Amino acid sequence: MGRIRAPFLVLAVIFMIAAVLTEIGGTSFVNSTPIGDFLRRLPAPPTLNADDLLSDSDFLGETTQTIRDPDAVREAYGEPPGYGVPYLALLDGVFAFTLLSMASGLMIPQKVQAQAQGYVTCLFSLMILFAAIGLIFLTIAAVLTMIVLLLAVPFGTIIYLIVYGSFDRSATSAVLVVVMAFKIAAIICIPLAHQGFLQRIGLVLLALSSLIGSIVVSFLHNLPPGILVSITDAIAGIIVALCGLIWSIPLLIAAIISMIKVLGLIFRARSVV
Repeated sequence: MGRIRAPFLVLAVIFMIAAVLTEIGGTSFVNSTPIGDFLRRLPAPPTLNADDLLSDSDFLGETTQTIRDPDAVREAYGEPPGYGVPYLALLDGVFAFTLLSMASGLMIPQKVQAQAQGYVTCLFSLMILFAAIGLIFLTIAAVLTMIVLLLAVPFGTIIYLIVYGSFDRSATSAVLVVVMAFKIAAIICIPLAHQGFLQRIGLVLLALSSLIGSIVVSFLHNLPPGILVSITDAIAGIIVALCGLIWSIPLLIAAIISMIKVLGLIFRARSVV
């Protein structure tokens, strides 16, 4: 078995942490890059404008006076958050943590790592697990709210169009381009660090899940008409959060097994003394 090339493994960790931070930071970071400038210049597909509907007196007559102020409606309902890209941090966080655990063995003494890694992994996996469960339920509620508003013709539909009808696909596309670049770079660095890592089925599946998660988010952003992207974005968030939840479970099981082994060794050492 060859020696692990530490620089490539460290680079893989750095790239994945950068991907997670980009997902969490969102569009504010990527919009300041040349990629964001380029994508913002691309022509956007035409979308139905709720403000135009409200200004059309023949559409709903004078009864629309109560919702003729789009800014007031947006303030009442709040700005629609993006779900798909930020929730990728749950899945990619598991991937980044796994790579970080592998790299820590190169810098931390094996005895110390064996004693501490189980507890750290248990805490991290529980954080991902509970965060994913909470976000899934919150996002399901958001999806139901959007669907009810969309189908509540005519006033609910107008409120939906004002609050959720315009989704910034160019900004999220820019984020996904940067994130995918970081992920691909990290995955390339893994076999460069050691070819034996490709024999770890769990690591390979986790890397594939990370890539597929980004592809699913991008697909659900570009598949529907513009006015429906807020709904499909939330659905994408549910899917990737569910994937993060699923991957946190084997991580938690491995951490519990590691903790039990460490505690067993401690008890045996004390019984010998």
